[in-house]
Amino acid sequence: MLTHEQKEYYDQLDEVFALPGWKKIVEEATATIYQNQADALEAPSWDMLNVLRGKSLALAELTNLEATSITQRQMLEEPDNADL
Repeated sequence: MLTHEQKEYYDQLDEVFALPGWKKIVEEATATIYQNQADALEAPSWDMLNVLRGKSLALAELTNLEATSITQRQMLEEPDNADL
């Protein structure tokens, strides 16, 4: 079961995800991930490759935030079936 604080948290996230600006942020982050992947193919050094990979991983977390939030909320809302 969700606590009151958890419900407020997920409700606030739902409000953000409904904004047109959120969709734009996800589009821009996705485009940047693809550009980083292309740039990584020609990275001049191992360090630069790792920088690009790190940026892409962070942006991927952002682009997956909505799906992750939905999944986490559903898991918390499900009754505990541990003893079935």
